[in-house]
Amino acid sequence: MNKKTTSHGIFTFLFGLGVIVSVFTGVRPPLVCAEEKLTLATNESRLWLSGNSTLHKYSSTATVINAIANLSSNRSAQETAYALIESNAVNALSLRVPVASLKSHSGLLDKKMRACLKIESDPEIAFQLSGYKIIKGKSGDTKTHVVGQGDLSVAGTTRKVEINALLIQSGEQALLCGTKELFMSDFGITPPTLMMGSLKTEDKVVIGFNLMFIKSTIK
Repeated sequence: MNKKTTSHGIFTFLFGLGVIVSVFTGVRPPLVCAEEKLTLATNESRLWLSGNSTLHKYSSTATVINAIANLSSNRSAQETAYALIESNAVNALSLRVPVASLKSHSGLLDKKMRACLKIESDPEIAFQLSGYKIIKGKSGDTKTHVVGQGDLSVAGTTRKVEINALLIQSGEQALLCGTKELFMSDFGITPPTLMMGSLKTEDKVVIGFNLMFIKSTIK
C-alpha cells in the first residue's frame, strides 16, 4: 500500500467518524441565522418631489427606492409590519434614492436636476433615521401618526430633519405616507433655471411619499 492510498484511507475514516459523532451527539455545523427586517414593497411604494416655477408646476418621481429597517431583538414572529412600527420596534432605518432614478415629463428638466443635485460626486439622496415616536389620535380620531427624526443628505450636504407621516395598516403590511417641505438653498443648491433664464424654479420643493413596508427574512 503506498503513502497516497494510506492518506486517503485515514481521511475517509476520519470523515466517517465525524459523521457518526454528529448523528449520535446531535452536533451540527453552524447555521447562518436569518434575520427579520422591514423592506419596501417596491410595486406599492412611491416617492416624488414637486415644485413651482415662473411658468408652471413640475414634479419628478423616483423610479428606484431602496429602504431597509432593522428591528429590535426578541420580537414575536407573528407581529405584522404595522405592529412592529407602532410598538417602536424599528431601531434603525436607511432610505436611499439614486439621483438618476428621478424622472419627470421633461428630459431637459431631468438633466438640469441631476446637475444641481451633483450626481457625479453624490449619486444618491439618503435619509438615516435616528429615532421616532408614535402619536395616537385623540378621542374620535383613530389615526396613528409617526414623527421621525434623522439625517437627510442631498448634493453633499447633510441636515437634520423631522418628518411627519401617517401610519396605516394594510393587512400585514404598513403604509407610511406624508409630505415634507424643503428648501434647495438649505442644501447648497441653487434653484435651476431653464430657457435662457426665462423659467426660474422656486427655492421650495415638497417631497411626497407613500412607502409600503413588509417583513422580510434576510440571511
